[in-house]
Amino acid sequence: MTADPDRLLRTLPPHLAERCRWVAPRHLGASLSSSSSPSARRVIWWVHHALREHENPALDTAAAIAMELQLPLLPVAVIGGGHPFDNDRHLTFALEGLRDLQAALRGRGLDLLVLDRTGVPGESPLRTLAREAAAVVTEDLPAEPWPRWLAAFAEAIPTPLLAVDTACVVPMNLSARRRPWERAFAFRDAFAAERAARVGRAWPESPERPAVERLAAAALPAPALDLATLEIAAIVGEHPIDHGVGPVVDTVGGSAAGYARWEAFKQQGLARYARDRNDAAIDGVSRLSAYLHYGMISPLRIAREAHAAGAEKYLDELLVWRELAYHWCRQVPGHGTLAALPAWAQRTLEGQREEPRRVLDLETLARGVVGDEVWDLAQRSLLRHGELHNNLRMTWGKAIPAWSATPKEALQRLIALNHRYALDGCDPSSYGGLLWCLGLFDRPFETQGGVLGSIRGRSTAEHARRLDLARYRRRVERPVRVAADRQVLRVAVIGAGVAGLVAARTLVDHGIEVTLFEKGRGPGGRISTRRSAAGRFDHGAATFTAHTALFRRSVEAWVAQGVVAAWPPRVARLAEGAIRTIEAPSSFTGVGGMNRLARHLAGATDGPEGGGSGAAPRAVLHAGVRIVRCVRDGSDGDCAHRWRLAAESGDGSAAGVEHGPFDALLITAPPVQSAALLRSIDRAPQLEAEVGRVADLIERLPTAPRWVAMATLVDPIALPWPRVEIADGGPLAAITDQGAKPGRDETPGRCWVLEASAAWSRAHLEDPAEEVASKLVEAFGAVLSEALRGAVGALRIESAVAHRWRYALGAASAPQRGHAHWIGEASIGVGGDWSAGGPGIDGVEAAFLAGIALAGNVLRRCRPAEAWRDPEDTPLPTLFDSIEG
Repeated sequence: MTADPDRLLRTLPPHLAERCRWVAPRHLGASLSSSSSPSARRVIWWVHHALREHENPALDTAAAIAMELQLPLLPVAVIGGGHPFDNDRHLTFALEGLRDLQAALRGRGLDLLVLDRTGVPGESPLRTLAREAAAVVTEDLPAEPWPRWLAAFAEAIPTPLLAVDTACVVPMNLSARRRPWERAFAFRDAFAAERAARVGRAWPESPERPAVERLAAAALPAPALDLATLEIAAIVGEHPIDHGVGPVVDTVGGSAAGYARWEAFKQQGLARYARDRNDAAIDGVSRLSAYLHYGMISPLRIAREAHAAGAEKYLDELLVWRELAYHWCRQVPGHGTLAALPAWAQRTLEGQREEPRRVLDLETLARGVVGDEVWDLAQRSLLRHGELHNNLRMTWGKAIPAWSATPKEALQRLIALNHRYALDGCDPSSYGGLLWCLGLFDRPFETQGGVLGSIRGRSTAEHARRLDLARYRRRVERPVRVAADRQVLRVAVIGAGVAGLVAARTLVDHGIEVTLFEKGRGPGGRISTRRSAAGRFDHGAATFTAHTALFRRSVEAWVAQGVVAAWPPRVARLAEGAIRTIEAPSSFTGVGGMNRLARHLAGATDGPEGGGSGAAPRAVLHAGVRIVRCVRDGSDGDCAHRWRLAAESGDGSAAGVEHGPFDALLITAPPVQSAALLRSIDRAPQLEAEVGRVADLIERLPTAPRWVAMATLVDPIALPWPRVEIADGGPLAAITDQGAKPGRDETPGRCWVLEASAAWSRAHLEDPAEEVASKLVEAFGAVLSEALRGAVGALRIESAVAHRWRYALGAASAPQRGHAHWIGEASIGVGGDWSAGGPGIDGVEAAFLAGIALAGNVLRRCRPAEAWRDPEDTPLPTLFDSIEG
């Protein structure tokens, strides 16, 4: 048996040895002999980006080492590791690939241990298993954050870590002693002989099989998933990730789906690739990049078969441009920064920093509502379909610097938009393509002005002249998700507060028809603003905070758009007769009123409060409509098992008006009202238990009422603090000066919102509103007297109106953030600020997270539409020449 790591590599066949590198140099002096290392019980194959059983250099290397050391092989994949761009889209696709791999390995007598570390305290389960390993073998993915993760993992385990190139025909190790490649033609020429020697070579599959280690469930450091028996949508829903980016339902992960797409392209498109590849409006490319990124298909096989077909231009893209990016990322550690660009590109970007820019926020960019039709369609292709035609991606990418404050911000946005939405994101090819937009792998051109300086320009206006926009629009806006009867998917959302508005907007952004029902006069719920002759009153939520990364990203965009602003600058606390300034929270409020945020979120709706950009998909809002009963229709053949909603208008008239049918129903009302709606359902026996269980659960949730009074003073009273919190156990919990809030015309100190305490509100819940207003105004006078040390006389009140929020405060029903209840058999989601709380999460943020979670439940469980084909099937002329020159 071999003890020396370098000697161990020499025992490997040449086609494997040339692909291997040790990641953990400080451990390489240690013996790899199983006999001299009694704790070594296994060899681990850590699976993450080579999700295939065949033509897999990492698997073959791990198997060869296991047989050399006479140890069993343990393939392990771990999910829940906290990738910065993890979301439902990426996790679903990866799990579908792992499902295929798990089944294929079992067919070979092996197995794949898929461990879910979500909610498992302590160290990574992989690190636990590695303590008793002679070696860990994994894939060599040179795209951040994987190199950093590999290095950290290597330092944390007492075991040598071997990285294997599973992605390139010409191994990355052959570039190890060279300078990073700057141009594609140089890379192409340098490795012409190595490419020619490998491209047509069949991959040698070893007939030998190592022993297999099978661990009992009790011995595992985290729960193991049998993906053949579990619902992937349910697994994904339990993970604390971004549920607002739905799976691409017509691009299923796994080797079988990947090769099916390749075979179809070989038959129908490969011969036309050189002619059609640059036209985003037609089906001229293979669309294999996501499968290649996750290693679900073998690039060795794809190259071999393309070579046999004589597809030279396709091979140039696959073996030159793609592999150039892999080799370059391996050699350039900071490939996600401007420092990775050529020096000339860095200089020209820096020299153009003062050029005028139309700076846009990330939300406007992400939703594809910039107002530039070519760019917006390209972005919505990413958002809805998880892919962007490579030629159009160049134009899309070069537009972003002009909409960003600095070159650094432009690169950050390129990476964030691509990696969040594209199924092939976070790939070396992604970094190569995105940085090409800023000068990588290119040469300087004569400066044309603008923010790019001497970097090659590529305008959306020029691209629009060469693109059949109508045809491309049909491609982007094609239906992706359909109902059970293959009709357009329709979703009803009851409640147009934050949770309902966020759920609706997320769904319409994915191309789903949504109808909102709101019993009030307009959207907003507790972020509504009451108008009076004297001014505006935020009589629900006065402010909100942002703790989770997902919510902070949206809040930053709202601040940039002028929808919300940081406020208040100062806060005081009154307790035991003393008032003192306290640290102002990092909180926000709507500019001009909290309902400014409601109107912004409702910008994707048609209706009395809708007001969004016409470029965005839209929903329909029915305000002043109260849903009183939900009917599951199973009799109509065209609408079997769809929902119809019985409604009455806000004044109680028009009872029995029916809306529908709908394929899914999302309820975002307070718990008691949501439970009542669930109980209104005429339930089939198979739904009885689950609907009843959820209704019972949410009906028992603790809630608290809140009285507020909106007081207008004849004589304004200015306080040093725009908000005072009161902790003396009296009637009031807080007072807020509405005129001090941003974007207001009201005179400061004249209009005040008086928030009663929960205990006082409960004790006076059924008091007449006039009495409540009088008592709260009286308490307000006492507070002012204490705050101003008695320097205030009798208040002269112009008006005082009380409003009761019967279900103002709730408690989260689940410990994780972003939770919502889902009744799968009925396609019902129930959630709100009461279901998605957590430490430090206030009502607005909790409602936002609940809305995302509700939309995610729908997006994860949609059926794909039939294969789409444009009625105009005549290919268009090639748009652009090669990007080289």
